[in-house]
Amino acid sequence: MRTPLNLVETPPGGAWSVLIEETGHTVRQAHISMFLSDGMRHASDNNLPWAGSGARDYLLDLWCQQHPFARCADKDKPERTFGIEDLKRFASSMGAWVSKVAKGESAWVEQGEAERRAAICVQCPNNQDVACGWCSGSPLPVIANHLAGRHTSVDDKLKSCSVCLCHLKAKVHMPLDTLDASGLDLPSFCWLSPTP
Repeated sequence: MRTPLNLVETPPGGAWSVLIEETGHTVRQAHISMFLSDGMRHASDNNLPWAGSGARDYLLDLWCQQHPFARCADKDKPERTFGIEDLKRFASSMGAWVSKVAKGESAWVEQGEAERRAAICVQCPNNQDVACGWCSGSPLPVIANHLAGRHTSVDDKLKSCSVCLCHLKAKVHMPLDTLDASGLDLPSFCWLSPTP
């Protein structure tokens, strides 16, 4: 079961809406409480199998399914939040990267290496939509995608890493010696894990 990360804001399009496939009815309301109330009443009135105590969770999960670009998270998995240690790692990584650029050294890995890293990331269970507004708006996607035009063949499948909270479309292009992974519990198959 997935749930939207923000139940306060009005979603894009100005309303909360889902199509109830069993009946062909669309539940649409500007406010989340009215949306849930209307949806639960519709389920009950039509004797839908998910009516009752689980209807709220079902409606929110359905909303996430029908709005794939919305920020949703697994209900049973605690959200990883961006903390001071993450900020330190980010600052350290960006400082090392800027220092490399200032010295005239290569700012990016070779395309083949970026593709190898991206292939590992897309198969990793930690490649997720991370609930970190600051992270998704950080300078990394700008650096990788707009200023340098770097891409991989799997960019459409790269999200963010739920371990380090990094934007993977950018991270796979950064030189290893600029990336601070201190204090992270990375999976053994991660390209950023220290080799034994």
